[in-house]
This record gives sequence, C-alpha cells and structure tokens, in this order.
Amino acid sequence: MYVSVQFKLQLNSPDRKKLLELMHKRSSVIRSAYKLLKTKNSHNQIYQKLRQLFPDLPTRYIDSAIYKMLGKF
Repeated sequence: MYVSVQFKLQLNSPDRKKLLELMHKRSSVIRSAYKLLKTKNSHNQIYQKLRQLFPDLPTRYIDSAIYKMLGKF
C-alpha cells in the first residue's frame, strides 16, 4: 500500500539557490543527451561526453537523462 502526501516545501535562501541550480543543470544534461542521441552515439560515448561536460553532477542524473531521452527515439 502506498500513501501520497502533499505539502509545500519552504527552503531558506541558500538551499533554494542550490536546488534551482541543480534543476538547471539537470535540464542542461537532458538537452545535451538529446543532442548526442540524435548523432547516433552509443550509451557509453554519450555518458563519457556528459561526464566531461558536467563533472559535478551525480552519475544517477546523467544516466537518468540518457534513459529519458532514449524513450524519445
């Protein structure tokens, strides 16, 4: 059984800034993954290129972006 909870998240200014920056980077990774997939690169090639472009992002975000865009093709 699953329970859903809705609430409003209130962050202080530094945390809000960090969250918005992370959301922006994730969006950039997704766009970059899409462009690389259009050029018919392999998953490993795309991963390596994205890792170079976004070295501070966790691996999970990069893989998530690749798999999200694979669904578009």
